[in-house]
Amino acid sequence: MLKVIDFTPKADWQWILDLEKNKLTLQMENCQIELEYKIRMLVFDFDSPLYFTLEDVINYNKLMETLPLVSFSEALSNKIILHILALELFHKPIMPQCWLFEVTTQTLQIINERSIYSLKSKNSKKHANYMIVELTDEFALCLLLDNKHEISAKKTFQQFHIVKVTKELLHPMWHEGQNNWISYQIS
Repeated sequence: MLKVIDFTPKADWQWILDLEKNKLTLQMENCQIELEYKIRMLVFDFDSPLYFTLEDVINYNKLMETLPLVSFSEALSNKIILHILALELFHKPIMPQCWLFEVTTQTLQIINERSIYSLKSKNSKKHANYMIVELTDEFALCLLLDNKHEISAKKTFQQFHIVKVTKELLHPMWHEGQNNWISYQIS
């Protein structure tokens, strides 16, 4: 029987550093969600476990209401939100990895935080969809939404991987089976 997970945020949820798996996890009522971030990628100034705060619950609900998640399942939408919250709370700054991706031939007039764009790998020529979770004048911190993104024959990013790139690498969102770029944004 398939177990239904209640993703309604509660004060008894806990952020836990799982030292055995070397990952951050979120303990919910009767289940544990393993986040994709290794402990070395994150900054902690607390002892594990750390309970969900009222601010965490507010931010969770705000993300649920404002993110463009209608095309994702409820479970995936909630996992995206949990990964974004973990990034906002704990992630260490990372260096850009622009050399991995192709520059877009189509200039995007407006780039919005929390919108979905595509990055195209320079080596494999494969593209995948990413959500911008942090935007500055020069850079975008992007969260991989697709199951994986083949960067080269030897390197593949898994879902929820983060990468920092310059804005000229952001392509319009890509749909599988598409032969050319469709220019539109989700807001």
